[in-house]
Amino acid sequence: MGESNCAEATSDKQDDTTVRGIRAVWLSGGITTGLTEEVLKALWDLIEADKEKPIALFINSDGGTVVEATALYDFILASETPIDTYALGEIKSAAVLVFVAGRRRYTYPNTLFMLHKAIGSPPERNFPEVLRYAEEMSKWDGRYAGLVAQRIKLDSTAIRAAMEATTFFGAEEALEWGVCDEIVGKNE
Repeated sequence: MGESNCAEATSDKQDDTTVRGIRAVWLSGGITTGLTEEVLKALWDLIEADKEKPIALFINSDGGTVVEATALYDFILASETPIDTYALGEIKSAAVLVFVAGRRRYTYPNTLFMLHKAIGSPPERNFPEVLRYAEEMSKWDGRYAGLVAQRIKLDSTAIRAAMEATTFFGAEEALEWGVCDEIVGKNE
């Protein structure tokens, strides 16, 4: 089955995957169909085990498919069990959408965030199909910007401008823009 980029920990476990006794799921690497399935299953299992106790979703991802990210986004928002998100390492592209879905959003001080326009390869077909593909990519950019805007302080116009420019930002800007609620793990 290959190496997994998703791991879970429950409060009953006392091993190296337990994080201060909290229930946690890790999303690490590119957001693909396989990884999305693993993360959704891990979240589902923890929810079924205890619907009341919050879950921490730790994310370190360079992005991936926006359609898969919307599956995670929708699941997190629809969950009656609180799912808090933690950013560490990198939160790029589609991973930003997953991160902002958290009930409470935390970032570590050296996390790198990035927004950019949708990237994809148009079909090697005729010109009208290439144009339709470009139109669809533009629609997804707008949809992505709108979903992110619902969860942070910036509006979709500002988000689209940041995507157009391929914008990198750190924890302090993430806090200022409402991408995260708190910076954790600071050395005081």
